[in-house]
Amino acid sequence: FVLIVFSGLNWLLEIFKWKYLVSTFQRISFLNATAQSLGSLTASIFTPNRVGEYGAKALYFSKKNTKQVVLLNFIGNSFQMLVTTIFGVLGIYFYFINANKTTFFDYYVVNLKSFGLFVFLFGILVFSFRNYHFFGISITK
Repeated sequence: FVLIVFSGLNWLLEIFKWKYLVSTFQRISFLNATAQSLGSLTASIFTPNRVGEYGAKALYFSKKNTKQVVLLNFIGNSFQMLVTTIFGVLGIYFYFINANKTTFFDYYVVNLKSFGLFVFLFGILVFSFRNYHFFGISITK
């Protein structure tokens, strides 16, 4: 039962994330965002490494917006991976703090602080630009 609830919550958050990402160049309704997210999820099941998700979402938009949609999908997936990595590192960190209270703690605290500083500076760098251009493709209006 809990798995079903968390799966539904995950899909709901994916829908809101996609609606937010697309709002940089086009407004879509929650119903359209739902159809696009769940349709691309279905397409990704049948393709290797979930690459079908990129193409399926692009099919819902005009040909001139295809590059923007694929880029937005890549950015969304990249940030999701970044958040997963950060929380994974924090989880491993707290696991090792509780499992082993020797010099391991001192060594990895320095590494964790360095990683945290890197993520913080990377976040500032990414969000300091108002007009994103990747390989000549703008994702703003």
